[in-house]
Formats: sequence, C-alpha cells, structure tokens
Amino acid sequence: MVVTCSTGLLIANVLGLVAIHNSALAFLPDGPVRRAAYEIMGTGAIWVFLATYQRNSPNAVPWWQVPAYGALFAAYSYFGAVFTLWAWTRMLTKRNGWAKTPRLASRLASEPVE
Repeated sequence: MVVTCSTGLLIANVLGLVAIHNSALAFLPDGPVRRAAYEIMGTGAIWVFLATYQRNSPNAVPWWQVPAYGALFAAYSYFGAVFTLWAWTRMLTKRNGWAKTPRLASRLASEPVE
C-alpha cells in the first residue's frame, strides 16, 4: 500500500498536481527532471523487481491486476499487524487461555486411580 500510495503521489508530483518539497536532489534543476528522479529513486526498485518477476514467472499477473494485488497484500499486512498486537496484548495481560467460559475441575480427575 505504501508503494502504491508513494507511486501515486510521485506521479502526481511529476505532473505538477501536488507539490512535494525536498532538497535531497538540489543539484538537479527544479521541475520535471527532479520530480522524475524522485519517482525513480522512490519506487524504481520495486518496479524493476515486478517487471523481472513478470518476465520470468510462468504465472505472470496481468498489469491491470497489479494494483488490486497490491491493495489485497496491504490489507493482509494490516490484518496481520492487528492480530499480532492482539496476541501481544493477551500475553502481556497474562490472558493465556482461549476458553470463553470458566472451566470447573472434574471430580473424577481428583480421585485416585485403583
């Protein structure tokens, strides 16, 4: 999701729709050249990886489905983060059991075996 949002913001920046102020590439002339450099440096590695994967994979994903898979992966990641926090909270509050109702000790379990 971060890559998708970054790509969208950077493309909007290249087109001049939004203004992102950063002096990291101050040696480049201000305008589309610097904005394109930000785009390449910000998301170039993931796009190269994606293109290489698509070219070499026997099960290549159509390009128009890539944003949907990115969004699904982001949702999956967020669910994982929520469940991890939930598990850590349960461990830190010493709620180790998963039973929803109290359990009674069985009378038979306390009797000696003959």
